[in-house]
Amino acid sequence: MTVLRYLQPRIKEMSNGMFANWMPTNQVEVGDYGVVRNGQFERLGSLRDYGADFEVADASGGRNKIEYKDRFDIKVNAGVGAHAPGQSAKVSLKSGGRGSFVYHLANAVQRRPVNTRAFNEEVARTLLDSGIDFPKNGVLITEVQFADKATIIVSDQDNGSLELETSFKPAGDAFLSGASGKITTVASTGTFLQWVGQDKMISLIKIVIPKVSPPRGPDNNPGRVAATIEKVRDWIQEKRVGAAQLRISYQENVTPVTVISIPGAPGMITMELEAMSAAEIVMTMEEAEDSSFEMEIEEEDFGEQQSGVAYG
Repeated sequence: MTVLRYLQPRIKEMSNGMFANWMPTNQVEVGDYGVVRNGQFERLGSLRDYGADFEVADASGGRNKIEYKDRFDIKVNAGVGAHAPGQSAKVSLKSGGRGSFVYHLANAVQRRPVNTRAFNEEVARTLLDSGIDFPKNGVLITEVQFADKATIIVSDQDNGSLELETSFKPAGDAFLSGASGKITTVASTGTFLQWVGQDKMISLIKIVIPKVSPPRGPDNNPGRVAATIEKVRDWIQEKRVGAAQLRISYQENVTPVTVISIPGAPGMITMELEAMSAAEIVMTMEEAEDSSFEMEIEEEDFGEQQSGVAYG
């Protein structure tokens, strides 16, 4: 999808490293695994299905409102100041180009593992000693953002406009989420992907790539050379051990890694959960049918973020 080539890098920059959950109605949880294809996460299963045991919790509370906006002009009907019961307000939105977007999220919370060490150790144990068919280009979800109410609009054309109607007086940031009333689309020109006033949406996800080093001992090259999980499993099977016999420890260095070793056996394995980059997610996208579309990033006008959420 061409617009994702533009949208995903923008969202990652604004949200402190997260990507759009596309489609936003997809149910995604921490510990889900899959692949990224054409700029979007495709779920294959959950580590919990293979015995992974970890606790997750909401990392932010309160009535948080978030706006992510890029190249969208929003205007509210000038007559809404004396908003009366039953009176509707009109909100006009004008796209600034293909791939422009508006994310308005109300009551947004981040859900992530309670204990990073325990989670990473469970990931290593599950991937290395289970029947999971983890793809070579597999990825994991380590954080998700929920919104009680959300309005997400993305332009799929260079020009277009939308007119929304609300049952409440729009005010403050993220008012288009419709958290305090109903909001509907009453007119549009152009092509938009839109979810207006939707309940319980999973708007953003954090994607990591498990990178595993090959077994190495005193005589091996100490450098980190990526190896497939299958090769590491073979090494474990050669030693005729199971998960209960593996020694797994999380080391929070400059680059946090999980170290896996077998007591009494030479060599060790290291696993790193590396955050997926915007360049990597763009590389998964097929060439756009419209070859005239190009992503242009203006350094001085990268979009706007208004948030009551503190990211860690």
